[in-house]
Amino acid sequence: MLFIAALYSDEEVYDKSVSFLKEKFGNVIIESKPYNFTFTDYYNEEMGSGLVKRFIVFRKEANKKELAQVRKLTGEIEDKFRVNGKRKINLDPGHISSDEVVLASVKKKDFKEEIGNGIFAHRIYAFENGKVKTFFHTFPDYRVEGNKMFFLSIRNKFCE
Repeated sequence: MLFIAALYSDEEVYDKSVSFLKEKFGNVIIESKPYNFTFTDYYNEEMGSGLVKRFIVFRKEANKKELAQVRKLTGEIEDKFRVNGKRKINLDPGHISSDEVVLASVKKKDFKEEIGNGIFAHRIYAFENGKVKTFFHTFPDYRVEGNKMFFLSIRNKFCE
């Protein structure tokens, strides 16, 4: 299943971005509740403060290799809302399967698999024996119990 991790501070930009995403990927199965993104200040210089994040899950099936194309599209949507070269929204596509959760990334690291067009698959979770397994490179907000349970519930309901 395809999901998009959306990081933003402007609800109107979020709503317009989701409209574009729905045009491309169809119906949304579920959206997580937004949460305050206070895990890093990495995005603050570009996007400002008061950032929130949420996950949008689509009915569309998407495997790891397809994430490279989806990342290109989400980059184009991000570009539509840039102000003075700075993003107003960050849209990271990912894939949920019965085995794992993977994010598309533009940052090359040893633990990431290249999937094409300069995009890398970043494995965030593995699902083992009904539990979520994290890794040393799992982002801090994905380590939060509520987010782990959100993805596990999607996996259990739609991916088995």
